[in-house]
Parts: sequence; C-alpha cells; structure tokens
Amino acid sequence: MAKNHPLQLTLHDGIVFGSFSGYACCTIVLPLVLTALARDLGFSLESGNKGLGGFLQMAISICMVLSMLYCGFMAGRWGKRLSLAWANILLALGIMATAWAPGYWSVVVTLALAGIGEGILEGLLTPYLQECHPVEPTRYMNIGQAFSPGGMLLMVILAAVLPRYGATWRTLVLICGLLTLIPGILLLFPRAGAPARDPADVLNFSQVSGQFWSVVKKMRFWWFFLAMFFTGVGEFCITFWIASFLQLEFQAGAMLSAFSVGTWCFAMFCGRLGFGAWVQERKLYKALLFFGLVTVLLTPLIPLAAATCFKGTALVVIFLLLALCGLTVAPFWVSVQSYCTLCMPDDDPTMIFILLSCAGIPGCGFAAWCMGILGDHIGLTASFLLTPASYLLMLLLIAFQHVPKKN
Repeated sequence: MAKNHPLQLTLHDGIVFGSFSGYACCTIVLPLVLTALARDLGFSLESGNKGLGGFLQMAISICMVLSMLYCGFMAGRWGKRLSLAWANILLALGIMATAWAPGYWSVVVTLALAGIGEGILEGLLTPYLQECHPVEPTRYMNIGQAFSPGGMLLMVILAAVLPRYGATWRTLVLICGLLTLIPGILLLFPRAGAPARDPADVLNFSQVSGQFWSVVKKMRFWWFFLAMFFTGVGEFCITFWIASFLQLEFQAGAMLSAFSVGTWCFAMFCGRLGFGAWVQERKLYKALLFFGLVTVLLTPLIPLAAATCFKGTALVVIFLLLALCGLTVAPFWVSVQSYCTLCMPDDDPTMIFILLSCAGIPGCGFAAWCMGILGDHIGLTASFLLTPASYLLMLLLIAFQHVPKKN
C-alpha cells in the first residue's frame, strides 16, 4: 500500500497560510456583521431587505470574477508571489475603507474594491501552493485551504467577544483589513521556500491567452465549471446566512449566532486538515463521491430540524449538523479543482484553478443573493434546501466526468 509523502512545510508556507486566513476574515466578516450593518445604514433585514443584504456579496463576487479573469496575465508578467502581495494590500485597503463608509452604496463601492483583491487571491493562492509543492500538491492545497475556515473562526471569536467591550461592526471590519495587510507586506519579500522565478517563466499575453483557449475549448472543462459553481452555491448558503438565520428565526443573540459560524468554520478547518493529511491523490475521486453523498444526505436535515423541532432542541440539532456538514463539505472547493487538473493533465493547472474559481465565486454570490430573495418570499428555513440541491448536482457532474474521454 502506497504511503503518503512526508509533509515539508516552511516559514514561507506559514506566510501563505496567513494570507488564506486574512482573506477568509474579510470574506466572513460581512455575514457576521450584516444584521448590525443593515440597521446602521438604514435597510434593516427584519423589514424585508434581505435581497439588499445578499446583493452586497453579489457585488463582491462580480468584481472578484473580473479580477480573476485578469490575474493569470498578472502572474505571467510579475509572478504569483508579487501578484498575491499586492492583492492582499488592495483587499486590506478596500475592507478598511468599508469601516468609514457612510451609506449603503458607499459600502457597495468599497466592498467592490476589496473584491478585486479577493479575486486575485482566490485565483492565485491555491495554484501558488501547488507551485511551491509539486509532490502531492493536493495535500498542501487542502492544508492551505484549511486556514480559510481557521481565519473565519478567528473572526467569529472576535465578533462574539469584542462587541461586549463596545466594538462596533466598523471596528471588526477594520481589524480584518489589518490582518490581511500583514501577509501582504511579508509576501513582497522573497523567502526560503518560495519557488524561484526564472526569467524564462515570464509569459506574454499571447502565451497566457493560449493557455486560456486550450482549457476553455474542451467540453470536459465546462462540466467541471458547472460542478464548481454548485460547490460555491452549496458552501456559501450556510456560510453567509447561518448567523442571520439564527438571529431572525430564533432571535439568537450575537454570541450564539457567531458561535454557529464558528462551529461551521472549525469543522471545515478540521475537515480540510484531515483530508490534506490522509487522502492520497489516487483516491481523490472516491473521496469526493463519498463526502458528496454524505453531504447530500445531511444538509436537508438543517431546515427540517428548524421547521419541526422545539426551539431548544432545534438549536442543538442545528449545531450538531453544522459540525458534521462542515467536515463533509470541507474538501470540495480545492479538491474539485484538483481533480479537474488530474482529468486534464495536458493543460496549465494554474489556468484551470483560476477559471474554475471564476465559477465558484459567482456561485457564492448567487447563493447569498438568491437565498436573500427566497428568504423574503418563503423564509430562510425553506431556502436552505438550496444547499443539498446544489451538492447533488455537483456530485452528479463529478461522477459523470470520471470516465476518461477524448477532448
């Protein structure tokens, strides 16, 4: 039986992991402060403005996709490390500007600016880890991605504790920006563990365009593109709305609602670390099918518990389900992308990761906006059924692509 290659982590990996965490803090802070932000800016969610709340995430997603489409050219010209450094700095500036935004549309603008930086990070962080660790890269990518829910968990703790000492949503947003700025500055300087960039590695516009067209002309890629879209939908339905769901449907306080996000994020953190440490790439397909099937069976139980159980019992069951679903959902984001690169070995993996992220991020934005609209009409409880539906479609698409085909 083949053994896993020993993990080899460096200080540079720690800085990259810190970038994952800072990026994740900026991603999760909006769901955590959404109710307070909406009240402060005059579009209270209790008054039927959930669609406006979801549109904030949609604005971020649009700008992320636009910047992701360009980040491949940035990486080809300046390299991934410097591109990631400036993306962190841009995200930090945008998110810190949000802390001083006076109204709804100014928040849309500042979050859109942050979204540009987020798009570059989303497009390049994971393939940069692949470049740093060419041997069994999926394991390192899952470990790196584990620091995303780790960063989210840190933000959840801050969101639960700091308001008790007078901190507002603006304070929390400002802290997110500072946490993102630190790895951005550190990435400006080369360190041991960073892959050397040979002058021959500099790619011009036509070379990057060639990589782009080589990927998008293959029908197999578009099946994975759809699978990645539904992966984003399924994950972000819970990530974005669970805190507001408990506040609106169960009148939960800030501490309890933050704890719900913390439970979800901690479970995803453990799931990605475990997946990265123990699942070999040759078993990736079977692992995706197994985790996908379990997720499809577990996630409908969240709205079912909310609709049928007494309040106290429902909350206990929901928290237990959040922990279990976080473990099973954890590997999908990076593993779907990684499995696509295994199925398309003749194409540039960085380009595949970037383009698939261009599907996953709109999925996240669609989930936030669509659940907000559905929540205004049928309630957030029933809207959570969007999660198992999305993962079922993802599972079917992955299963359909397992048989090797000529492109």
